[in-house]
Amino acid sequence: MPRRVFLVFVLLFLFASIVYGGAQLNRPESKQAQGITGGIAGTVHNKRNEPLKDVRIELVPAMGAMGATVTTYSDPAGGFEFTNLSYGKYVLSATLGVAGTSQDIVVGSSQGWVSVGMDSDPTSKDATVSVAELQIPSKARKALDKARHALRDNKLDEADHYIAKALLAYPRYCQALTLRATLALRKKSYEQALADAEKAVEYDPNDNLAYIVLGDSYISLNRLDDALRAIDRSTEIKPTAWQGYYEKGKLLLVHRDWAGALRQAAKAASLTNRDYPYLHVLKAFAFAGLNDRLSAKNEIAAFRRLKPDDSSWPPQIRQQLNEMELFAIDNSGQPNLSGGGHGNSP
Repeated sequence: MPRRVFLVFVLLFLFASIVYGGAQLNRPESKQAQGITGGIAGTVHNKRNEPLKDVRIELVPAMGAMGATVTTYSDPAGGFEFTNLSYGKYVLSATLGVAGTSQDIVVGSSQGWVSVGMDSDPTSKDATVSVAELQIPSKARKALDKARHALRDNKLDEADHYIAKALLAYPRYCQALTLRATLALRKKSYEQALADAEKAVEYDPNDNLAYIVLGDSYISLNRLDDALRAIDRSTEIKPTAWQGYYEKGKLLLVHRDWAGALRQAAKAASLTNRDYPYLHVLKAFAFAGLNDRLSAKNEIAAFRRLKPDDSSWPPQIRQQLNEMELFAIDNSGQPNLSGGGHGNSP
């Protein structure tokens, strides 16, 4: 496989993991195999309606109810989501430092929405909302929430519309620019993605996810050294977030550092309670590079179990995924990365 085609495969799960997963890089997923039909999403805020990020959200089945206990953390806009839940009653608990609250909820056939209020000051030492986020008007945050929901449903025009509304209300909105950069990556408008991502980190230099998307933009433009610096900055800001290690693992694949990529994948997996499908893709390439063909094939099989063919993906993405299975490992058990240029198209 020419090196430029290999980079396309790396970009494949870059786009799939960020864009087709709804740009929710820390979405939780219950590991229960059956009876998974409902979901809950929501936001966490303080008494002044300011968003709270890094709040630990735990969902516990009520007495006698089916399902498993699942946890996640709120994102920079205070949002969180649980999917693949059994129907029934749950207790939702939110904890930030010494502050906490809980409430009863019911999971049904359609996704419910929960607004969680906490008696917590985002400027205290136990909170991590940045100064930049405190300046965001509520109408901008509401528009961005709608954009995220539209993106999860693959309604790209609607997502664009609400992102524009959020930026009209607050032009320096880091998270809105980050989401617009993510959409630009999907459309292969790499220069536009880079421009938005650079503005995002300028307006909020403490947002780790903005640096992740900045790194992805650099990767798309073959600026790998810049990408590494952006991703390292993300992990400096939030060393307990798995996304930065996952992103660095992808970069190490391009540099053929197979053992390093596996270490980053293991670190990422240790920091999330989700069996994340695209970590298996990363490990598949790394194992192939180490001439461990059996492990590579097992990782691809694990990916297929966790992420069956998604009808919402464009045909090109599905085709590239099939090609990845066919060509990731040649007859010697190693990926053939010799020859070819280093570009962004096959």
